[in-house]
Amino acid sequence: MAATVVSVDVLGLHIGATGVCVRRAERIRHVPAFAARLGDGWVFGDAASALGPTDVLDPVRAVDSAELLTGLVRYAAAAVGASPDTGTVVAVHPTKWSARRRDALYTAARSVARNAELVPAAVAACAAVEVDADARCVTLEVTSDGVTATSFEPIRGGRAVIDRVARNPDLAAQEVDSDDGASRLRSLIESVSGRIDPDVLLVTGIPGESAGVELCGRLAARIGRGIRVVPVAASEMLAPLTGIPEPSTARVAAPETEGEWSTAQWLQDVRAPMPEPSRAPRFGWVIAGAMIVVVVVAAMVFTSGDEGTHGVVAERGVAESTETVRTEPSDDAPATASPDPDETAFTTIDLGPVRLDLPSYWRIRDSGVQDPGRTELLPDSGPDRRIVVVYSQLADGMNQDAVARSLAARAMERSEVIRDVDPDTRFGDRPVISYVEVPDEFSTVRWSVVVVPGLQISIGCQFLADEWTGIRSECEQAVHTVEPV
Repeated sequence: MAATVVSVDVLGLHIGATGVCVRRAERIRHVPAFAARLGDGWVFGDAASALGPTDVLDPVRAVDSAELLTGLVRYAAAAVGASPDTGTVVAVHPTKWSARRRDALYTAARSVARNAELVPAAVAACAAVEVDADARCVTLEVTSDGVTATSFEPIRGGRAVIDRVARNPDLAAQEVDSDDGASRLRSLIESVSGRIDPDVLLVTGIPGESAGVELCGRLAARIGRGIRVVPVAASEMLAPLTGIPEPSTARVAAPETEGEWSTAQWLQDVRAPMPEPSRAPRFGWVIAGAMIVVVVVAAMVFTSGDEGTHGVVAERGVAESTETVRTEPSDDAPATASPDPDETAFTTIDLGPVRLDLPSYWRIRDSGVQDPGRTELLPDSGPDRRIVVVYSQLADGMNQDAVARSLAARAMERSEVIRDVDPDTRFGDRPVISYVEVPDEFSTVRWSVVVVPGLQISIGCQFLADEWTGIRSECEQAVHTVEPV
């Protein structure tokens, strides 16, 4: 479905169930919908969390609701550095919203831009995903206060046009992953699609975000085979509406720096065209959960920036990428299952001028792209985590201190992506320069830079948000054992 690309002077807002996703150019922020009294005024977002916050988006709130929504929108716009004279704001709102709430949002949006445009979430989801013009498409907006299903008229170019909308306010997100919830979900879909199954089901809300990918996979399994189920995140909806290609659906052109790589592609396999589904009448949906879940999980393909030397010192790790606000993963975060290290066989991986040891279930990724000085390593379990090794010769006189200074200077230039630079720390039981890269809103890369005479070796361990413990041991092993040949 075609998306309208507007002026580059555009601010994108996605009003979700619990917060606002705001996008301006390549900058993205997620702002919780909190407000709290402070003196004679209000504070918003995270600052309001500890002050007895009010839920700005609470549908039953009447007093100050328009004022608070305007304040929240202004706060979100400021979070991405939007200027007071922004040309246009495109605001995506829940499809279920009443005219009164849409009017309040329009007023709030006009307070941060000269022009405002409102787009229902169902329409924005269609704009974010490539769907054949003759495909029957249904969107599901799954939140903690119910599910909204929307179908569309046949599309022959331009934005999607809503045909039918149905809502079940008693079907909460936590209930859809049950036998009874799945039955009610199928009835809801049938109420807008009729007796013939939809070809494509776009899922937004909780299962559409990165933290809900597993839930989306389970929903796909319950719905059955023959239907393409696609999760759509809030930031993805804003990408085509603000004229910024989303890395998950289109690879960014390579920067001018030779050898530099673009940021992550996400869920590419899920969004790729699929074979024509069967068109069985009256929900002839046969459960094929394992196959659908595998597709969803396998779709988490990384292609983020990485770090290497160009000229004097490595700078490839500072990828052109989307900035997001995220909580850095903790050491006790949920781990991706991996074999017991005590029972794992290790193998030496020869990368040319360097080599390292990893468990035998890791391998060199054959991407078909030759990039001297850069190698990707993947586990057999799938591409949801990876280790990138970048190695380059250092100029005469360059030591660890000089490399650290150069990286710190580069990090200041790219502070929206690079953070927590530590010029003198230890990881894998050896001295390294470390920093964290946030190439996209779904993943994090922890870099350890090892400097040996004449050579810089950078090891980047990339993982899904909050899954650091699923790769930490392999990352430590790589850093501990890497050495020049």
